Amino acid sequence: MGINRRHQRVRECLPAWYRCDQSRFLRSSVLDVSEGGARLVATEALPEGEVHLTLRLEGVHVTVLARRAWQKRLSRGEGYLIGLRFDEPPGSVRRWVRRQVQLRELQRVAG
Repeated sequence: MGINRRHQRVRECLPAWYRCDQSRFLRSSVLDVSEGGARLVATEALPEGEVHLTLRLEGVHVTVLARRAWQKRLSRGEGYLIGLRFDEPPGSVRRWVRRQVQLRELQRVAG
């Protein structure tokens, strides 16, 4: 875990849908998820403010209210990498992350 990180990340590319304001949901993906946020890949820059992020975790769609923490343009104009901070992650997200961290630790130890 990084020096400034409060939560462990689960590095896994997951399907995601996001929207800002009352616009329609756009399909995308996240590169990793933690109890505190996620890294979203998007085709367009996101404005500051609320982001509704829907993740598919173990076959269930879970929507989380988040805020943009940072964003970075990807090379060759392929979109943006955006750090999202969850306002209040649902228990299902926290449980999924904890379970994934435990499973990966067991796999690492079992080697």
